[in-house]
Amino acid sequence: MKYLGMWAAAGLTSIASAELPHHLDLIVASRFYGSLIAVDRSTGMIRSIVTGTDVRDLSLPVRGSGTALNGAQSGDIGISRDGRIFWKLAPTTSTYGTYQVDPVSGNRSGLFGSGAAAHDSTGTPIVWNAKTLLLAADGFNAGSSGNARVLRYGLPAGPTTILSGDLVGDGPRTFRARYMAAADATTVFVAETGTLGGVTNNPGIFRIDLQSGARTFISRLGKDTLNRKTVTGGVLSAGTTPLTRGTGPVINGQVRSLLFRQGKLYIGASSQKPDLSFVYCIIEVNPATGNRTLVVGTALVDDGTGTNFVSQAASNAGAPPFDSPSGMLELPDSSIAFTSLFSYNTILRLMPETRELTMLADLGPQIATAARGNMQLTSMAVFSNCDGDLNLDGFVDDADFSLFVAGYDLLDCADPAMKPPCAPDINGDLFVDDADFSRFVVRYDALVCE
Repeated sequence: MKYLGMWAAAGLTSIASAELPHHLDLIVASRFYGSLIAVDRSTGMIRSIVTGTDVRDLSLPVRGSGTALNGAQSGDIGISRDGRIFWKLAPTTSTYGTYQVDPVSGNRSGLFGSGAAAHDSTGTPIVWNAKTLLLAADGFNAGSSGNARVLRYGLPAGPTTILSGDLVGDGPRTFRARYMAAADATTVFVAETGTLGGVTNNPGIFRIDLQSGARTFISRLGKDTLNRKTVTGGVLSAGTTPLTRGTGPVINGQVRSLLFRQGKLYIGASSQKPDLSFVYCIIEVNPATGNRTLVVGTALVDDGTGTNFVSQAASNAGAPPFDSPSGMLELPDSSIAFTSLFSYNTILRLMPETRELTMLADLGPQIATAARGNMQLTSMAVFSNCDGDLNLDGFVDDADFSLFVAGYDLLDCADPAMKPPCAPDINGDLFVDDADFSRFVVRYDALVCE
């Protein structure tokens, strides 16, 4: 692993390795405790607390130094292929920024300039390559005219560039576009989180062209038409444009996660029934048509009433319950892993095509009694620090070699054909060349990451 030589030289191998997440561990974010938790995906067991409160024993000292992130406003995480962890959130209602977490020490440090107004509130960080973060900034405190942005942040210390939002890029302005998913080297999708009730706050999904900043409306997610101001040639419209696209089930609550998988979009979301109880779902969205399909859970029938509901049960008997599906990510077997935000302390696995829903990890029995039901698991990502495991299956083999050769032929991480995060760029210089190949073959000969 990247850090082993450093630890051994410092005589800290036994101490550091006790808290170091392993390659392919799931890193789960608890916004209530300001903790990042490493979970062994093969066993479902908590391996360590990466940073923040030790939810296994609340009396233990907080791990890591730096800004306390407990009680944060939402917050998503992104992880680079060499193990750098980034957490974008608002520690309080009046502060916001992007923080880097050292997986060895647990220390939390704010990225320079990431507390500026352009970063307003929360959103998804995506490690685009070794020297670039893409950040969704939901503009949570902006008015209903919308002012969410997609940002480029240069690592390690900026600067920040607005790729889309404000007056950059033509198309509808987005309102509280908190969640972001990469489609390819030139395209991301953003989903507005929405708020309970209200025509103005009805959420939608948009495509963002990273080269021009243009925003294209994909699908509404609520029963009502969206009304958004638009930007044309750097000029903001005085009035709003109605947006309605797509058929299928809708929600009246909040979007909690967004995933792009095999050409389709998936959202995890909630809705509120007339009796004020909540129901939850995962909906598939076809970007080509905007049409929506209920995969699992309960959503609203798109009949304009906001009172009729439709449910789709998991295909397997005894499927575990969930709420507000958060932190969705695609696993190597093409299934979707996600957490429950509120009531449950679980990580579940869903195969959309079969609707089979199973338990991946139950953290409840592993954490302090007082923490159960209070975790608020907002986000999840895969930890990686194994040079050469380009497809993240735990081995460096011929499949990875094929991916490396494809990257080697392209050479430049900036090539539009190079899929983010430019994984073959092992030494992080933004080129895939002989220096990277020299490091790759060492891992290839070893085969196994751990």
